[in-house]
Formats: sequence, structure tokens, C-alpha cells
Amino acid sequence: MTGPNRNGFTLIELMITVAVVAILTAIAYPSYVEQVNKSRRAEGKSAILQTASLQERFYTLNNTYSVPLKAISTNYDIKVTSPVADTYVITAVPLFTDGKCGTLTYDQLGTQTVSGSSDLAYCW
Repeated sequence: MTGPNRNGFTLIELMITVAVVAILTAIAYPSYVEQVNKSRRAEGKSAILQTASLQERFYTLNNTYSVPLKAISTNYDIKVTSPVADTYVITAVPLFTDGKCGTLTYDQLGTQTVSGSSDLAYCW
């Protein structure tokens, strides 16, 4: 006599599968989030440098930087301030959680800074 046909999984097999999926998710998800943040930073840096280029172009024609303006970025709130006529500071505040780099800044001398925990080379 043989036993009944067994279709399906045992509880142990199911638990092993769940554990493997959980381990893979724990490893893959942080890497995915970091790659998404990296691409967002690239878009933000591009907007900052494009704005700086426009400022320099205005300066060559008018011998002063343009009035403070707001650049367009989907991932950063970018603002340009001009404390005096021959300087500007571009500040990019992320619209997403970015503890590694935080706020990016750029000025007329090309000085780049970050407010996050990572070093400048990683963020810029």
C-alpha cells in the first residue's frame, strides 16, 4: 500500500523559501535605494552646473551675476543667491532622504560642499 499523493510544499520547505527571499531582499533593497539616490544626485548636479554656466554667461556680458533665480530640478530644491554683485551661491536641498550627501552647494569659485556624512568625492 502506498500513501496519498502529496501535492504542494511542506512547512519546512516554505519557511526556507521565505528565509532565502528575506535575505536576498535585505541585501538587494539598500543597494537599489543607493543607486536611485545616486541617479537623483546626478540630475541635481547637472542642474547646479547648468545654472552656474548660465550665471557665468550672464557675468561675461554684464560684469555682474544675474539676480537670484530658482533653477528647475525634479529631485532638488535649487536656489541661487547673490550676496554681492560679483558672487553667487547655488544651494540644492534634496527632495528625498539623502543622509549620505544632504544639501549640495556650489559657488562662483567652483567650491563644492555637502552637508551629509559622506565625503565630497563621493557626492560630487
